[in-house]
Amino acid sequence: MRYALILITINMLLFGCSSTTFFEGELLENKKVHLIVDCSDEVNRGENNVKDLGYLCKVVVTVKTVFLNENSEKINSEQLQNGANLKIVLYGPSKISKNVESREVEAKEIHMLTD
Repeated sequence: MRYALILITINMLLFGCSSTTFFEGELLENKKVHLIVDCSDEVNRGENNVKDLGYLCKVVVTVKTVFLNENSEKINSEQLQNGANLKIVLYGPSKISKNVESREVEAKEIHMLTD
């Protein structure tokens, strides 16, 4: 029993604490201080038999956030249109999960991707 508990704890530490430094998703809303991005793929990463639920991330934009187009040229946030596919680079590793608080992240870079 004790051995099983130790193994479960080790597995939780190894697999349950995986963080990400970036994710990709569709832009759903572009506000001045934040973006709403579909981050369902990141939330469900590594899970089997995922329910068909969508998860949204609030991506906080600061004056230091850099916006880039598909050619890595700087653009401004107004050039991002709803429906655009984005790559969000975070300032540091973050665990994005079903927990609402974990889905508010700060963007270092936002890349507009081609379809």
